[in-house]
Amino acid sequence: MSWEEDFRRKYPCPCGEGEYEKVHYSDDWGRSETRYEMLCSKCKEKYVYDHTVIYGHPWNEVERGWVLKSVLEAEQEHRENVGEKARVLYFKFWEAKFRNLKSKKQIWKILTLNGKYYPSLGTFYKDTKAYTQEEVTEYIDYFFNYHNLKQVFEVCEIEPDWKNLGVNGEEIRRFQPDNLNNQEKHEFIEIKQRRTSLPSSDAKPFEATEVYWLFAERKNGKYFSYTPRGGKWLIFVNIKYIDEVWGKIKKATEEGKLGDSAKVATARPNPYSTNPETQVICVYTYDWTDKEDVRRIREELRKLGITNKIPYKTDEDTLSGKYSVKGYTKISKYYE
Repeated sequence: MSWEEDFRRKYPCPCGEGEYEKVHYSDDWGRSETRYEMLCSKCKEKYVYDHTVIYGHPWNEVERGWVLKSVLEAEQEHRENVGEKARVLYFKFWEAKFRNLKSKKQIWKILTLNGKYYPSLGTFYKDTKAYTQEEVTEYIDYFFNYHNLKQVFEVCEIEPDWKNLGVNGEEIRRFQPDNLNNQEKHEFIEIKQRRTSLPSSDAKPFEATEVYWLFAERKNGKYFSYTPRGGKWLIFVNIKYIDEVWGKIKKATEEGKLGDSAKVATARPNPYSTNPETQVICVYTYDWTDKEDVRRIREELRKLGITNKIPYKTDEDTLSGKYSVKGYTKISKYYE
């Protein structure tokens, strides 16, 4: 069965001076495949398209996209180092959990926390059907690796020494995504969104379709640390003017006139949009109870030409899934 080309499109490359091509194929069996080819000579030797799926995005799962080869190599080395340190520190606890277990079902229950993790009981039986006891032990040992650390630590019932392992805060959140408070959820989602933003700082929201958001961050001066009471002013702009308005807000954010960050929705469709003719810009503040700071930022937005009334929404409401498209009303903390 041969693959047939469905479409071929070009997009800005990471350096912003060239392009890469996205080609989508499908066959009569309903299978599909997307291939990416870097056309820019500057980026071709530096970047690799990473198909790793990023979880934690508010709308869906997205691929990581173009990543520097040097970054991927450094990340791989880091994962190997963490895995080796974890084995030195905690493998004895892992071994102890399976010592003297004879029944494969007992082993499976411990390995997967009674089905919480991979593999299913049927897959486990199939994988180990003809295994000797020694081969079953090797099978169990295989699961002790960097990618399964969350499973490993839950099975061992231990709280790891993250600092000694060399694991940073972002990794801890990824290993323990179910235990996040509202502030950590916000940080987790923002980190993932930034990873999927276009690397070109000059990308235009009306033209960008590969990602959901473009970001701007403060470059001058210090701002308050984020609190669980953070939020953002929401500016809904007609798509005809979104590039112009975003350019002003991006510049003001970088110059330190607003909060610590801002983001703009791109042309990529999303299910939370209520009007296809508008795109939203979010201008963040650290704490909605600090009315002086919230209103200072609102006044700066007026100076940029945002004179019509706009709503302010807390991150707590966002993380709770409160959107107007879902039928929620009167969720704005301020409307000025």
